[in-house]
Amino acid sequence: MNTPADPWVLPAGTVNVPVAFTWSGTDVAADMAAPLYANVDFGDGTVVSNDNGSVSHSYSAPGVYAIALTLHDKDGGTAARNTAVTIRNTTFSITPPPAAINEGDPFLHDCSVILSTPAQSSVTVTLANSDPSKLRIIGSGMVSFAAGESVKTFQVEALDGPATVTIGGAASHTYSLDSPALISTLNVAPVLNNPPDPWVLPPGTEGGFPVNFAWAGADVPADMAAPLYVVVDFGDGTSSGQINGNSGSTSHIYNTPNTYGVTITLHDKDGGTAARSTLLEIMPAFQVQVTEIVHGLAPPYKGLPGLGAGMIDDTEPLSVRMLMPPGNRPNIWLYKYSPLAATTIFMATPTNLVIDVDGTPVAYDSFFHVWQGEGFISPLATIPIANPSAMLQLSERNDEAQGGRDISGVFSREYFPEDNYADIDQDQLPDLWEDLHWPGTLAFETPNRMGNPDNDFLPRGANPNMAYPAAGNNYAPDGTAFGNVFEVRGLDPALNALGSELPPPPPDDWPLDEPRYENDTREFYGTDPTVDDTDNDGLTDGWEYYFWMNATNRGIVGESYDPQAIITGNPIDSATIAADFHPLIAGDAGTDTDGDGLSNLEEMVIGTNPVHWDTDGDYMCDGWEVMRGLDPITRDGGGNPDGDYMAALGWRPTTPRTGDPVAP
Repeated sequence: MNTPADPWVLPAGTVNVPVAFTWSGTDVAADMAAPLYANVDFGDGTVVSNDNGSVSHSYSAPGVYAIALTLHDKDGGTAARNTAVTIRNTTFSITPPPAAINEGDPFLHDCSVILSTPAQSSVTVTLANSDPSKLRIIGSGMVSFAAGESVKTFQVEALDGPATVTIGGAASHTYSLDSPALISTLNVAPVLNNPPDPWVLPPGTEGGFPVNFAWAGADVPADMAAPLYVVVDFGDGTSSGQINGNSGSTSHIYNTPNTYGVTITLHDKDGGTAARSTLLEIMPAFQVQVTEIVHGLAPPYKGLPGLGAGMIDDTEPLSVRMLMPPGNRPNIWLYKYSPLAATTIFMATPTNLVIDVDGTPVAYDSFFHVWQGEGFISPLATIPIANPSAMLQLSERNDEAQGGRDISGVFSREYFPEDNYADIDQDQLPDLWEDLHWPGTLAFETPNRMGNPDNDFLPRGANPNMAYPAAGNNYAPDGTAFGNVFEVRGLDPALNALGSELPPPPPDDWPLDEPRYENDTREFYGTDPTVDDTDNDGLTDGWEYYFWMNATNRGIVGESYDPQAIITGNPIDSATIAADFHPLIAGDAGTDTDGDGLSNLEEMVIGTNPVHWDTDGDYMCDGWEVMRGLDPITRDGGGNPDGDYMAALGWRPTTPRTGDPVAP
């Protein structure tokens, strides 16, 4: 037997797939002509005889079968070979793509299903995915073979990495899985879309100014859901810590001017990162120190007593405000601004001031008075009485050693709680009233309550309460000065200006005793403190006011001369007196209100009472006394300057009489 060789080795076979057996041999010519033939025992109970030199056999079951091949000649001579054949089931294997797949790769990748033997009829392999969250099989997950086909492809998509995913499966008929596909997926780093590359940040400012950092990134959906997170290294030894989300922002405050390296790093759950770095310049802040000059706190303002209460703040949302020094001075503030800021606006807001008055807390209104310091855009800001809103220039940076700008705002208060007008020098004269009459002189910063620049006076005999009649019957216009406080407030301290809280009408404790016009629209009632005769009728304001006020508020009446009723005279009502002596409404200086022969102007010059015909009460008419050289202010009715006498019982011309003559 020439073949098979000895030893005889057969390759493994497959169930239902024919296994070929071949042989060859030689003998003497006579036997060769017979011819030779072979018996083949397939080991499964089947034996065949054949003289063709080859035969095939199919096994219906897997196993190891003993094969015996015997070559015979016609004379009974034999030669044999023995071996074994392994019969296996039909199989399929799955092959992966040639290389690992990046997660999120938009391209689909081919895998193959290979049958160990071509399909004898239709075969379906149902694929199995060990981790669908990492790898997706495209399509139904079923691969079908028609008869005669042995190789088919399917496609996969990597969803997440890194991972190793096994693709196995099961087949119909007798095919079993020989080897699954092991597919590797790779993690892909996230992408930072913002900040851009290169990343440029504008300069920041030290000391309380937050610098904002924003980012936006993307990754495959599996990593986005994890989620992504960011860590910002601020470059000053601190970081943001982990901030979840693929986009967001954070801020950081730098306390020292310097140049800092800032890095934003975007992380995914699998260790992938994307980063942006840049340099950030932090510049020194422009500083403005602001002092609220208020009641009870240093520094004072020109030593004036009328400081009020209030607070100052700017309108800039990006400035930094802090006490200076912290916690010690409630009315000194330090503001910090970006050195790129050109201007800012400060706003002063007055607040109520409560002062203890004889053990009782009294609330006073406050007002803004003036700004102090350099850098105000409008020069009017530093001129009292100033607008509470002022723009300050920041662009011209001061020497740091000088602390930047140093400004202050002064608050004033009213004199009485009902005034509603500022009075910084507390002389009872509203600042606006003084500025109205002496503009540009800052008169309201110098107490001049009883100042009398127009030199008008009350009657000489008028007491501090301006009681009527005047003491000593003397009404000469050279008594107590009709000072500024009388010009604006009248005798009673109530102000009664347009903006004041007006008390009820008389007889309230605070009467309306400032003269005014009918339908008076002036902010402040009263007389003009710069001229002695506001209505220019020849009668000075103080002298007129005395009679007008007593008639208007106290209801005094006068008495006019009546030669037929010397003892009683004729009454002069209060309205007549008020009209004839109204300090704002000019009357006729030649009017003789009391009918005593002297005009009101003459009565003022002489010093007699213009609303009573007999000033001194000696029953001699003032005009009659003046024309005869007598004193209308001094009671002298018993005098006898011409030495004549009236007849009396028992009197003789030659007998001089002693004592007073009979009163006329």
